[in-house]
Amino acid sequence: GSFTGSYRATKEEFLINKIDENKLLKSNNLETNYQDSELPETTILTKINGVDGKYNLKGELKEPFKKGRLNIDKVTYIKDLKLYYQIEKSGLGEYKEDGSPSQKIELGLDVPRFSWPKGISYNKDTHHLAVVTSHVYSYFYDYDLKLKKWTAKKLGRDKGYSDISYDEHAKNYILISKSHGKSQVTLSFLDNDGKLLRKEEIPLKNLTGFEDLYDPDNGPAPKMNIFAKKDHIVITVQAGRRSFSSDTARIYLYDKKSKKVSLTWFAKK
Repeated sequence: GSFTGSYRATKEEFLINKIDENKLLKSNNLETNYQDSELPETTILTKINGVDGKYNLKGELKEPFKKGRLNIDKVTYIKDLKLYYQIEKSGLGEYKEDGSPSQKIELGLDVPRFSWPKGISYNKDTHHLAVVTSHVYSYFYDYDLKLKKWTAKKLGRDKGYSDISYDEHAKNYILISKSHGKSQVTLSFLDNDGKLLRKEEIPLKNLTGFEDLYDPDNGPAPKMNIFAKKDHIVITVQAGRRSFSSDTARIYLYDKKSKKVSLTWFAKK
């Protein structure tokens, strides 16, 4: 016999008669790999066990997020204005702090329509909103809240972008992506106009438990979200297609200086 689909056995005969006992190969034997002193006191907006909310890096719920129709994957909050902005089909939706709608912000006629929008972030230094899309072509959209004007910059053919976050300490945007067939996750650093500054690669072998969530040879990587902090970057990974869930399944902490990646929490089911 032979394996079919994306896999095929070698022509030589072989016998499978033993399960490998290496615990690193078993998703239910994951272990976190951080020191308590390494964890910054911060929260991220994500979903764990079906509950939207602000969680610490150990996956502990600190504050539930109950804002009506707001989708935590596609929303950003502006503290000074006490407003949420959410990616919607033809532009953005503006929502009050309680989650009730305030107004619609339609895309300008001189920019492409959204195609697979992946993430939104607020730049407090320029008072602009940025949206990244990733379909046939990837785009960086910029919306000037003061001038009420859209611009769009093509980033190239589908780059596999999954999210965007503005780093107010480094004064740049960070995009996260995982292209099909690649053995690393890529962090792309952009200036305020969407110009690529540099890239950093994180080998998948450094992201403990990442490949347990999907089939690397037969399908796209699960949805990732990114949160830029002062000295670190927080990366969350959703459960993916295997479980048909949008729940977060992994939380990683990436040290900007040392480039060390730590698994700080994982779903135990």
